[in-house]
Amino acid sequence: MERERCCQARNATAARHWACDKAKEPGRVALHRLLSRMLLLTAAMVLVASVIVVVPAHASADVALNTYTAPDGSKQFISDGGTMPIGSTLQIGVFVSLDSCDPVTVSWGDGASGSRNYGGFLAENWQHTYNSSGTFTISASEPCGSGTGQTRTISVASSGGLFGGGGLFDTAGSQFIPTIFGLIFGFIGLVLALANPRIPVSASFDFDKQIHQSSGSPFTPTPINPTTITPTEINPVQVDSRLIIPRTVTPTMVVPTPITPTGFDPAMTTLPSMVANLVSYSDIPTGAPRQDDPRIKMDPGKATDLNQLVACPTCGGRLGYVAGGWFCLNPACPLRQL
Repeated sequence: MERERCCQARNATAARHWACDKAKEPGRVALHRLLSRMLLLTAAMVLVASVIVVVPAHASADVALNTYTAPDGSKQFISDGGTMPIGSTLQIGVFVSLDSCDPVTVSWGDGASGSRNYGGFLAENWQHTYNSSGTFTISASEPCGSGTGQTRTISVASSGGLFGGGGLFDTAGSQFIPTIFGLIFGFIGLVLALANPRIPVSASFDFDKQIHQSSGSPFTPTPINPTTITPTEINPVQVDSRLIIPRTVTPTMVVPTPITPTGFDPAMTTLPSMVANLVSYSDIPTGAPRQDDPRIKMDPGKATDLNQLVACPTCGGRLGYVAGGWFCLNPACPLRQL
């Protein structure tokens, strides 16, 4: 304090002023260093702020395909690159990131677009109806994003015919695989019904024994020789008419006799295996009528072989099963209608 009062005096000499300036030099150096550090800190803050402003945010809007509703009202799933018929309404989901901004805009690829505010939500459902055919790319955008988000592509085709969009043979449709499997199994069933190997047929059949198929000549029917019938002339006899006098008839009480059923007890029989007796339509003689379902005998206390072959109840010949029912395979069966 004494030094400052000495330096501030009016009659202070130049040498005394020089001594006062030397005394104040450490304080000036400290102030200069403080100002330099504040200037560097300010420059660093400006540089960081400029980097934050220049570098774009990683905000984006992505498109996800869900389903479409066909003109007939049916709803089908669709994937990227899938096909749907004209007039279908497509349902999609648009997802945004945490740093995205409103509004979100969707471009449907056919010239139509739409915008809406998400208001903090990260996902919204959108839908659009396509009334023209072609391939369309669906994209979404929002103002804070630096680039384009995930896009999706669909094809809209004519719905006419089997091969149109959404048809049975559309590889992108949900009915394509069931249709192919149905055709395959249908073709296999047709081959089994029409091209099954012929089974040797026996004219006689033992009900208690099982006939095994073997390699040999098929059954040859026994020819029926017609018998010539010579007509006999009948000489009419003259009958004299006479009067019939009615007399009193005394009614007699008739007591009904119980009828005892013959054959197998239905409770002791069962149906044979249709697979074991399966034959081809070509094995059935022309004119053979369809017969009732056969029954095989069941012995109490014994196992019943359901795979045994069954016989025709009329001629004893072999019975075979096809999709239309049971038929006698014996060409000489009396039930055959020629």
